Amino acid sequence: MSKTQHFRDQHIEMLHLVKEITNILNVDTLARESLKAHKLLSSLFASLNLHLSMEDKIVYPLLLKSPDEKVRRLAKQFATEMGSIGIVLKKYNTKWENHLDIQNKTKVFIEETKEIFDALSKRIEKEDCELYNAFDKI
Repeated sequence: MSKTQHFRDQHIEMLHLVKEITNILNVDTLARESLKAHKLLSSLFASLNLHLSMEDKIVYPLLLKSPDEKVRRLAKQFATEMGSIGIVLKKYNTKWENHLDIQNKTKVFIEETKEIFDALSKRIEKEDCELYNAFDKI
């Protein structure tokens, strides 16, 4: 088992939640199931917050101490990017903290959620392919 398997498993869990939410991202379904969407979104953000906290405590500190400059640069790049993404995610999560907001503004919710999920999916893929591979080699 690789050192990053738990992180990769968390990614799988988050992507599963993304898929569940994506499956109900249409106006008619959200009108009926906004509470379900909100609960799934809350689960996703809880998982994401735990994941980010673990990365901050485990992954980045070790990579930043690497004797390899390339690895340190990679860690700095990922940390900086995550800070920017984190701001967007926090703003999104605050905006949609009530299932009635989802129900009343379904089209906007759908549009913003697709954008957020696209960015999150790309970030997960990048971490799995680059960041965690570097961490596993240390």
